[in-house]
Amino acid sequence: MKCVIPSMAILCIIIGTVFLVGCAESPLPSLYDPDDQSLPQPVIDSIVPQDSALAVVYPLTINGSNFSSVEDENSVFFDALKGEILAASETQLTVKSPYLVKNSIAVKIAVFGADKFSEAVLYKLLDPAPELVAYTPTEKPNTITCDAEGNVYTSFVQVTTGQGVKKITPDGTVSDYAPKGAETYWAGMKFGPDGILYCVRNVRAVFQIPAGGGASSTWAVIPDRTVKLADIDFDADLNMWAAGNNQNIYRIKPDKDVQDFAFVAEVNSIRIFDGYVYLAGARDGESKIWRMQIVSADELGAEEEVFDFSASYTGKPLAMTFAADGDLYIGTDAPEAVVTVHPDGSHEALYAGLFEAAPVISVAWNDGEEMYITREGSDEIQQTILRVGMSKAGAPYYGRGDS
Repeated sequence: MKCVIPSMAILCIIIGTVFLVGCAESPLPSLYDPDDQSLPQPVIDSIVPQDSALAVVYPLTINGSNFSSVEDENSVFFDALKGEILAASETQLTVKSPYLVKNSIAVKIAVFGADKFSEAVLYKLLDPAPELVAYTPTEKPNTITCDAEGNVYTSFVQVTTGQGVKKITPDGTVSDYAPKGAETYWAGMKFGPDGILYCVRNVRAVFQIPAGGGASSTWAVIPDRTVKLADIDFDADLNMWAAGNNQNIYRIKPDKDVQDFAFVAEVNSIRIFDGYVYLAGARDGESKIWRMQIVSADELGAEEEVFDFSASYTGKPLAMTFAADGDLYIGTDAPEAVVTVHPDGSHEALYAGLFEAAPVISVAWNDGEEMYITREGSDEIQQTILRVGMSKAGAPYYGRGDS
């Protein structure tokens, strides 16, 4: 008997055979391109500063070869974190490191078009804001200021003993400078001529501590008994300017002559910069920075709004100072802790993510490139003074002799 294959089955066999033969003769195209050539592997020869630098603060210069002159075509990794490329050439990259504090970080570079990373180079990134002193839970440094030699002075509170003004040298050595008087702690402190430390404590008087330290004494008094002075600063002619939660701000000449200037606000901080009186505080529920030009010791220009703090941040400004380049730094009780305001009005958190969300109640710049801040404590964190690397100089404090 013959075996008959249905015609439809024969047709399927024929089509399948043709398909297989066709596949054998016309393979699918490969993704591999034998003519594609990778760019050469990037090479790191050196990193400047050599061996280590403050994280985030100081730009690093990476010297080597096979980089791209197009900034976005380079990626610099610090372990798994990427740095920010600031400038690029084929032999040099300038990069801002991420916030990563570690003794041995693998730095490596990827370049678009190159199939290999550079060989890793080990580098050390240091804490950009270490504690100046390791305080205990019962110790509370408050208002701070610096002298012309870079020493820090803090109005200090300890639950049991040790209150008064403490002197802290740059290496962290602490010594007694002035015993506690009637103050709980000083609300504002600045050095004036001849090394005298001037202080206010939310009453109408200005006090002074003699050069070299000792007990405080009353120096000048505002006639209005309702006045409360929260902060002070000196102008280039060594006149003192004082402010607080009042109807006026006050100019006090070296001979103690007092003049008031109308300014209604709760002022937390006053700073003299570039011929202006700057004031940080609140009025009608809105926190702002204002300024008035010093025309003379007896005349101020019109009030100008410098920065509407409430429009961009929660909380309020508590302290402020300036860099020599005009950047304004505001200590706050906002989550950002310290806010930078540039001369063009742009602003951002200083070293975003670096500081814990705790109020910064006092700020002061030393004679170099470091800003000190007092971070208020809580149940979770210690109240302390942080030494913040800034990579630039601060604006003059005229009272201590800066020019």
